[in-house]
Amino acid sequence: MPTFVTIGELTQWTKLRNWGPGNGAALESCLSDKPVISAARSIAVIWGEPSAAAAQRGLPGPVTAVRRAARAT
Repeated sequence: MPTFVTIGELTQWTKLRNWGPGNGAALESCLSDKPVISAARSIAVIWGEPSAAAAQRGLPGPVTAVRRAARAT
């Protein structure tokens, strides 16, 4: 289930990579039936706590699906 941030990052990624309308439509089709987690304080806390714990252990922050996809290309 994608978050509003994931949708925003995917949209940004398609624009930065000049995907064009065909690929953009394919992405939209893929995501259209998925519920999106909206912005809520509870979601921010759920992300913030493990992110802080990772930083305290000297680990990098969470890597989003978009960044993983970008590295794969």
